[in-house]
Amino acid sequence: VAWNSSDKIFRVPEIIYLWRDNNNSLSRSGGDKSFFKKGWLQYINSQVLGMHKLYEINDKVSPSLVAFTLCNIYDTYERGMHYEMDMDEAIEMITRFRSLEGMQAAFQTEEFWNTIIGSVKCVDRKENDIYFYKERFIDWFKQYINKDLVL
Repeated sequence: VAWNSSDKIFRVPEIIYLWRDNNNSLSRSGGDKSFFKKGWLQYINSQVLGMHKLYEINDKVSPSLVAFTLCNIYDTYERGMHYEMDMDEAIEMITRFRSLEGMQAAFQTEEFWNTIIGSVKCVDRKENDIYFYKERFIDWFKQYINKDLVL
């Protein structure tokens, strides 16, 4: 939210934060599924709330940012499906996305769809477990985000 609502952005030529995936950390104990279960719903919720806040601050959100955010939500949703999570709460959060200010306008732009084309995936891999998504993005999008979409 801070980055996308800033007018002046400065880059520091130093690494000020370095994240490393440490499989032995306490938060990773129990493997990816255990880690995922701890925060996946909060992640989806934060994506939706972040979009809302950006629009509130800027009175607009770039269509490519909307697309990247939806891709993140879609990936998280599909991972939840893979891990056989209860999806009801996730679906409730996801459907709130469609009513956010500015989203429907973003869906009508070429920039949005070009970003989607370059970003959507249909397969993922976690801990040597390769899995294919259960729903195509466009079917998921029509079901939860924009039922009236005509391509």
